[in-house]
Amino acid sequence: MIMGALASVLLAGWISLLPSQATPAALPPRASSAAAKAPLPVPAKTPAVRARAHGIPLSGRVSGLDPAKKTFSVRDPAGRETSLVYTGATKVSGGALKVGESVTLRYLDKDTRHIATTIRISVPSPPAAGSSGASSGAAPPPSPPPS
Repeated sequence: MIMGALASVLLAGWISLLPSQATPAALPPRASSAAAKAPLPVPAKTPAVRARAHGIPLSGRVSGLDPAKKTFSVRDPAGRETSLVYTGATKVSGGALKVGESVTLRYLDKDTRHIATTIRISVPSPPAAGSSGASSGAAPPPSPPPS
């Protein structure tokens, strides 16, 4: 009998811990099924970011070229010479690669080789005519006043 009374007390205590049933008037109205299936708002698109150019930049003049081995070397303005390799995937613009051409390129290091990814050949600017130190394109000096 004591066990039955104890079980009743425990059961009554357990039930009191459960949330009470709310009346239907106290419940908030449910969203309609159409509203529940409505798509979520689309976030605003972020502006496109320009892709970064990959590789190590290098500018200078072609100082050596071996088309059979697909190798060439470039001497930069500081006088350092860099040996490079080009492949079928190398993008060349501005003409054909020749010794003496001025180039701007990007390369990647792979397997201890410098592999050119892009090569842009610049048209060399011709030297100014009469470049003996006189400034070209400047107005001539004024003539002396008459005496």
